[in-house]
Amino acid sequence: MPNEFCQPIIAALFGTVTRALFPAPARQDGDREILAASGMETLEIVSRLNRSDVDNATLDALRITADRLASEFPFMPSEQLLV
Repeated sequence: MPNEFCQPIIAALFGTVTRALFPAPARQDGDREILAASGMETLEIVSRLNRSDVDNATLDALRITADRLASEFPFMPSEQLLV
């Protein structure tokens, strides 16, 4: 990852803003957000999907998880995303 000095230069080279190429690290706790929205943790969501017990809470939890992964993908190490 380029340092803070080089990031705006690289972004200008490609005709975009710095945060488009180098987003700020997330400050949210995705696990807490999923639990608050659905009342379930990731393991329970997966268990329900395997049993085909899909309700609105399960779908909401999946939406939040997918949004979180998509927003963290550009800057989070792949090992952390797999977990």
